[in-house]
Amino acid sequence: MQIGSARLTHWLARASAVAIGLAAVVLTDLASAQVRPPELVARVAALGLSGPILRFCPAEFEPGHRGAFAIAMRAPQESTGRYFAIDVDGPAIELGTFTGDVDLSCYSRKEAADISTALKDSVGIHGHLAPRWATTTVCGFADPTLAICWQFDPSARRFVEVGRWLT
Repeated sequence: MQIGSARLTHWLARASAVAIGLAAVVLTDLASAQVRPPELVARVAALGLSGPILRFCPAEFEPGHRGAFAIAMRAPQESTGRYFAIDVDGPAIELGTFTGDVDLSCYSRKEAADISTALKDSVGIHGHLAPRWATTTVCGFADPTLAICWQFDPSARRFVEVGRWLT
């Protein structure tokens, strides 16, 4: 069976339009969602935390101790969400709460130092960030204008605030 060239051109144009539309949907979905590593999902379930993992980032809370995560969760009917530190072993540690959209990031010592410099040079953003150890700094917005950052203090064996800023 042979297809006429006008019909083939029409079919190819439609197929291309469908493919472009599908690619746009897939890319949009991928941009807004993170694929959760199986070890994170298993750890959260084992800890008995409820609610979906809205955001996460890999972290190293102690030097050479990889496999940790910072996560943001909010129960379906709740208006307030929570940021947690999830290490390879031990309990989940609540870092803080948030309202509104979730915004969670993990930074290396160098990245946190760069943010600190940018905060000092900023006219419109007021605050500071002073990472104290060569481990991950976790930052999350508590509300749409206030960011708070934490780091694990190895001598006190707890998370401490190392910065905050207002936008």
